Amino acid sequence: MFEILVLVTPHLYNSCITHNPLHMSVETKKLPQELRDALRMPLPDNALKQHGGKSFLSSINPIYIIERMNDVFGIGGWTYEPTVLRMPEKGSMPLMHVRLCVPAYDIVLHGFGGSKNDDQGDELKGSLTDALTNATKQLEIGLDIYKGYQSHNKPARAVQTEVPPMDSIPCKVCKAPMKYFKAGIGKASGKPYPAFYKCDPCNSSITAV
Repeated sequence: MFEILVLVTPHLYNSCITHNPLHMSVETKKLPQELRDALRMPLPDNALKQHGGKSFLSSINPIYIIERMNDVFGIGGWTYEPTVLRMPEKGSMPLMHVRLCVPAYDIVLHGFGGSKNDDQGDELKGSLTDALTNATKQLEIGLDIYKGYQSHNKPARAVQTEVPPMDSIPCKVCKAPMKYFKAGIGKASGKPYPAFYKCDPCNSSITAV
């Protein structure tokens, strides 16, 4: 435990949150609900595969996690800093720590991970992926997977994004009420889409402003 503290501590005081590294007596910025909804939308089904060592578990392809973070916060809008806490040795796998930061919202999260592989380089890469996945889990990425609603052999459930009928506007084409749908992530494409209004009778839609 002492070795881990010595290795991690220097990273707690770097430039990730430069204005207030210790988060003392400062009001933090709340993540908008629209961004939280986008983060927790189900990942595409092809983002999952059967876990190599445990057939009843699913593994997430890390590129889909990176893509989701980029879609929500923008490229360069978030960073992560890895630290090797234990190098791979015979009989023990490496241990990795990741410090994940989203400066715009004063978010600082930590994740730990490890991975066993015959190749030392692959062990380190796998440990980094595991640590990053555990850090982003706290942002609710892959929420349905961890709650058991989605897996490598269970497709993502349909997500209801429609809000109550009072949040509607008249359709300019047929004058019927247009229903409002919140911004989210496309199930098939995995890409974000803006909030919009849709008219069921004539199937027209407009982007919400």
